[in-house]
Amino acid sequence: MNQLATLIELLGKKLKTLSLCFVYHNNIGISPRVIKAIENIEDLKSFMIFSGHEDSKYRTRNLKSITELFSAMPKIEWLKFMCGAIKKLDFKPTALTNLRCLSFSYDKNSKVLSNIIRTSKSTLKFIELNSAFEDCQDLIQIFEPIQDTLEGLGTMSFSEDLPAEFASLDFPKLRVLIDQSTRPYRVMRATNEHVLAAPMLRNVRTVVTAIESTTYRSYWDLTDLLVGVEEVPSFKHFVLTKEAWIQDYIVIPPKFMEDYKSRGVQLHVTNQVSCDELMELDLKLNGPMN
Repeated sequence: MNQLATLIELLGKKLKTLSLCFVYHNNIGISPRVIKAIENIEDLKSFMIFSGHEDSKYRTRNLKSITELFSAMPKIEWLKFMCGAIKKLDFKPTALTNLRCLSFSYDKNSKVLSNIIRTSKSTLKFIELNSAFEDCQDLIQIFEPIQDTLEGLGTMSFSEDLPAEFASLDFPKLRVLIDQSTRPYRVMRATNEHVLAAPMLRNVRTVVTAIESTTYRSYWDLTDLLVGVEEVPSFKHFVLTKEAWIQDYIVIPPKFMEDYKSRGVQLHVTNQVSCDELMELDLKLNGPMN
């Protein structure tokens, strides 16, 4: 910990992004010196916290220090929380006051996740899920504080990761869906309904998915979405993102474009960008929500 503190003190005051990984799942804690060093970072915007595997030799947990850590980073706007070892955490009023984007994985840690969201609900607009959910009640508990204000959702696979019961809830402000599945837009798990028929998506205006870097995902895979277009009248833009090194000669087949255009949907291809940039793109394409 002293080495980390020294490194931040010497080189890190201009950091924009910081990642912290606890090697052992059951050995969690931050020294006061590290917290002080992080507090002195002038404009930290992005923070990632991870926990590794469990080792019975380590049984040290200082969750109070994690609370202090978050209070030392009041300016962070993007948080990736991949720390299943932390099941419960209290936050001071100064913590997470500027958080706009939250990315997390679920590991029976709904209490801490819902507390993060409750603490940041006045500014939080985008959530990215990095795991599947089996327990619908846990998912409802996590999302409840921002059900009426959430504007963007990212998933590995909407139809596979979310229970149909949860997808049937109303999210009136949800306008952007990012789905990174290699075979998206099928029916919802455990139902025969098309994914776009989910009430949760009724106000979505922009759907985003990736062109795979190795296989150049077949465009006809994406025609599955056409079947459900009529389910979401507000759906107007389909954005395909690609890694920057993929050549610009990728062209959307004219028939594919015409199929969407005939249903009132425009297609776009862009380099992979942040969730913030995708949310801004939606505003540029569609304007503010009514």
